Amino acid sequence: MTQTQAKAPIRVKLGERRTVLTEVPDSRPIVDESIYEMTHELCVPGGWESIATTKTCAPRNLAGVYGPSGQMLEHTTLRRLAGNLFDLATKRLNKHPYGRLSELVSKMQPQEGTGEVGGWDDPGVCVEMADLLSNLVV
Repeated sequence: MTQTQAKAPIRVKLGERRTVLTEVPDSRPIVDESIYEMTHELCVPGGWESIATTKTCAPRNLAGVYGPSGQMLEHTTLRRLAGNLFDLATKRLNKHPYGRLSELVSKMQPQEGTGEVGGWDDPGVCVEMADLLSNLVV
C-alpha cells in the first residue's frame, strides 16, 4: 500500500465496547493539564451509545479512543478510572436491551431446542429480537 492510499475503515461489531476520552473546553487557567470527559460506549445499530460517563483532570494531549477498560492509556490514574467506568458500564449493560439480545442470539446460534416456548425455533424469539433491535437504534 502506498502512502496515498487510504486505509480501509475498521469494522466494528455489534456489542463492541470502547472508552473515549474527550477534552472539555474550560476557561479556567490550568497549567499543563486538561479537563476530560471519559465515556464508556457500546456499539449498537446506528452508532455508539454512551453507557457511562465521568469527568476528570489529567495531563494534556491524551484525548482519543481506547480499549473498553482503558487499554493503551499510559496514564495510570486514567487507566484505573477507565477500569472503574468499565465495571459500572458492565452493571448497566446487564439491564440494557443489548444484554437480552445477546442472550437470544446465543440461543439461536447453536439451534438447540425442542419447540418449547422461548426455544430457538419459537417465532416469539424472533419477534422479541426485532423489538429489541428497533429499541437499540440511536
